[in-house]
Amino acid sequence: MLKLHIRASASTDLAETLAYYAEFSSGLPDSFLEQLDIALALLIERPNIESRRFPHFFPGINLRT
Repeated sequence: MLKLHIRASASTDLAETLAYYAEFSSGLPDSFLEQLDIALALLIERPNIESRRFPHFFPGINLRT
């Protein structure tokens, strides 16, 4: 099974995003996390579902979205 690793910078971005969403609605951060969990579970289940984007801008880096 594929192992998921969330980088520290992504964790920081996530915390900032959740704080921003909380300013608008108390339930919005929870909804966002639920959808994020679904998306990450799908990527773990099917790791080749993502696409390579802009590889010419970042040679040597396996950037996927």
